[in-house]
Amino acid sequence: MRSLGRLVLCVLLLAGPTGCITWFTDPMGHRAAFDQTQRQYTQHLRWGEVAKASSFVDPTLREAFLTQERVFQGMRITDFSIGEVEYLDDSAKVTVTYQGYSLEAFVEREIREEQNWYREKDSGRWLVRSDIGAFAKVFGKARP
Repeated sequence: MRSLGRLVLCVLLLAGPTGCITWFTDPMGHRAAFDQTQRQYTQHLRWGEVAKASSFVDPTLREAFLTQERVFQGMRITDFSIGEVEYLDDSAKVTVTYQGYSLEAFVEREIREEQNWYREKDSGRWLVRSDIGAFAKVFGKARP
């Protein structure tokens, strides 16, 4: 009987710092869903997949977002880092720092994108309002 008690205690101690705490702080899994969604969006931008990334963008900003595709065609992102996430109920803010270069001048530059996320009330999907213009500021305007 003692062995079973020790086994249960060990399992609880091992699961506590990871699984149990996450469940108590995020019982509905919203933050976990946000983390996955935010990473997918950022990965799409990293690989220049603006059309795919646009599916994560607030519908009222999507058309303007898509006009930046030409900027991405003239650049390459070599790396990115996701800053600290500030969660507020059904919204989140995060700054992503990208490293990239223009195909016209192979000088690596830093781009900071401010991402403001919110969860849609009907679908529960996370959507972003992003300063996508930050890329054009660093690498120039979209060329016709």
